[in-house]
Amino acid sequence: MTELSKEDQKKMNELQIMEQSRQQINMQKQAVTTQIFEIESALNEIEKTSEAYKFVGSVLVKKDPKILAKELEEEKELKEKQIEKLQQQEEKFDKKIEDLRKDLLKSMK
Repeated sequence: MTELSKEDQKKMNELQIMEQSRQQINMQKQAVTTQIFEIESALNEIEKTSEAYKFVGSVLVKKDPKILAKELEEEKELKEKQIEKLQQQEEKFDKKIEDLRKDLLKSMK
């Protein structure tokens, strides 16, 4: 196997960094997806009750279920927008990673 040129070594390092960043984005997306699932579970439970409570700091406060449901819906919308942005970032990284891989393979032939 031939030794990599300095430029190819730089591309290889860049590829590793990009793959790590892509992995971090995926982890963030998973965390936000879990938060959305938790919000949906809370919304399902709120529909079944006439009383609801919310943590404000470390204090549990009674809250109107309709108001709490509205707050949760708004939070869910924000999380869904966050997922969309993370997916866009993922797609950009995927394209850059693929292009860099192709470039590296071409220069190694």
